[in-house]
Parts: sequence; C-alpha cells; structure tokens
Amino acid sequence: MHGARKVKVLSGIRGVGKSTLLRHWCARLLKRGVREDCIIYVNTEEPAFRHVRTGEEILAYLNTQLPPGNQPCLLFVNEPSSFPDYENGFGELLRKRDIDIYVSISSRRLLNEGLAPYLRGSVVLRELLPPPEGIQETEDRSRARWNEILLRDVLSDPHLTSAPLAEDIAAYLSDHVGDPISLRAISAEVSPPGRMISPNTVNAYLTALCNAHIVERCMRWNEDSEETLKTGYRVFFKDPALRTARFGPAPSDEAARAAMNRRWLEARNQAQSVMLPEQAAFDSPFIRRG
Repeated sequence: MHGARKVKVLSGIRGVGKSTLLRHWCARLLKRGVREDCIIYVNTEEPAFRHVRTGEEILAYLNTQLPPGNQPCLLFVNEPSSFPDYENGFGELLRKRDIDIYVSISSRRLLNEGLAPYLRGSVVLRELLPPPEGIQETEDRSRARWNEILLRDVLSDPHLTSAPLAEDIAAYLSDHVGDPISLRAISAEVSPPGRMISPNTVNAYLTALCNAHIVERCMRWNEDSEETLKTGYRVFFKDPALRTARFGPAPSDEAARAAMNRRWLEARNQAQSVMLPEQAAFDSPFIRRG
C-alpha cells in the first residue's frame, strides 16, 4: 500500500547520517520483499550528474531509471542541490506516477525556497541531529566536513561569495554562544578597517549558516520557552563538537557556554519532533506498511 504521495525529506547538517539512513531504508525494503526494480536510489553528487542542471534534465534521467508503465515504485534521492528547479521534476512525478519520494537535503534553503512552497502540503520533514557531543570525529575529518559545508551549503547562494566573512561571522557566534546577538554588533566586529559591512549582509550570511544547520537562532530563551526575548536573539550551534573542532574554546566562560548550548539542544529535542540517528529505526513513519 502506498503512502499519500508526499515527498519525505531528511534534513540535517552534512555528516549526520542522512545518506546512510536512505541506503539502510532501501536495504530494509528489499528484505521486506519489495522488488529491486521498484527501488531507485540516485546520488546527485556523483560525477555522472555533473552536466545535469535542470529539473527537466533530472526528470528525463529518472524516467530512464523508473520501471515502465505506472507500477508502484520508490525513489530515493540524495542531495538534489545541483538542480535549481528539481522540485518541478518531483511535482511531475507525483502527478503522473504511483511513486513515493524520499530525499535527503543538507541545506534548508532548498527546502524553504523550493520544495516546500512548490509542493505545499505534500512535504513531510524529519531532521537528523548530530550525535551527542562526547562522540568526537578526527581533526582531519572535522576540518574536511566544515570546508564541505561551507562550500556546498553556506556559499551555495550565488549572492554569498566570501568564505572568510562567513567564517568570521561563525567564529564570532562561537565566542558568543547564548549571548543576546545584534546584527550591528556582529558587523562592527567582522568589518575590515575603513569599510563597514552592512547588517543586511551579516544577516544574509547568518541565514545561510542557519540553513546549513550549523547554527540556529532562538527567539525564546528560558526553561519553559514561554518568554519571548525583547532585545536581540541568541544563537546556538547544532553540532557543538564541530564548533569546538573548528573554532576552539570561547575566550571566556567556555564551560558555561558549552553547558548552555547542551541545555538548548536538550530542550529542543523535547519540544520538537526530531529524530536522532540512533532513534531512526526502520519502522519510522517514512516506511510504508503492508
């Protein structure tokens, strides 16, 4: 029995396990008896897709991979970030075929600006959070992951081209975890001598950092989340281990900032419907029954 023809989206920072989870779901379905030719897995970051650039082109490719006719099938797509109008292709598939679509996305910009508005009411979102802070990755892996996130997700917006500025803003936020933040204060800190970077520019980079799941703005901050901040907002890191690996400790009160970030993550887990990797069992709501 098929689902309600929705696009099921796994979102989260790069390296959190989205691609692995998609592959595990494919393997699980095969073990449950779903025919292999009815499961299509596409990784759009493979070299074969280097020259595919539009929704029409990806749709043409997918039509060569999908089973003939309109027999039920499942499509798994990993990181469709290379295709500016991929949502059009997904919309065409939903309209014309009996298909379930599962997607992993590392940048919320693609979800917020494309998929969700275009397919309004037809997107189910689940977010994977990084593992607990005690689970460390190697320094080389942390550096490589940070650079990949910066290149592929933060600077994926053609209007944002300065990696040094993005890093300066992230470094400022790292030193001010949990503090009330203002765009003007950040601008004053990261602007070079003799030139003032506008708060609007700072906000654009901050939004990109949020979309890449590096940080999250918090407009509410107390234990029961009932009091709205009157001045400024606070920023927290979704992957504290990556933050520490990239920027090191804050210049003061590092233990207090780390504890504050940890409490925020715990409160967020309790308040929102999110899936930690170790909780993402194969009987998740994405997997159809019957």
